[in-house]
Amino acid sequence: MVFRMSGFTKLWGMCLFAAIFLGCATRHDVQPGFASINSGIQGHLVATESKDGSVQVAGAAHGRVNVTTADQKEEVATVDTDRGGNFEIGLRPGRYYVYIEPMDGLFYGRRVAVEPRQMTQLELRLPPLPPW
Repeated sequence: MVFRMSGFTKLWGMCLFAAIFLGCATRHDVQPGFASINSGIQGHLVATESKDGSVQVAGAAHGRVNVTTADQKEEVATVDTDRGGNFEIGLRPGRYYVYIEPMDGLFYGRRVAVEPRQMTQLELRLPPLPPW
């Protein structure tokens, strides 16, 4: 007995595989009241290093980016960067606090304003690793 798949069945199977694969690759959660499709934050997470008394960008970093309201009282979104350190979060216009929490347990971030129908560009920098 030979089982043959129709073109539609093949297409459906490929779409299902892609959805599962992409869903496992990154986490992207935005609270429904804050989600938007035409405004938000596009950014890049980078690692830094201390060199000759100054801090310099060492390259892209992978990590989890968190967003709260500007007063830091309500969690709004969480997204994992891709391998190149890039992230994008669709958010309604307003003021937010965007941060990362590296292994030292401290928050590193800043407040940003999202304007209507615009993607705010942001670079987040991980602090240099201690020289041990």
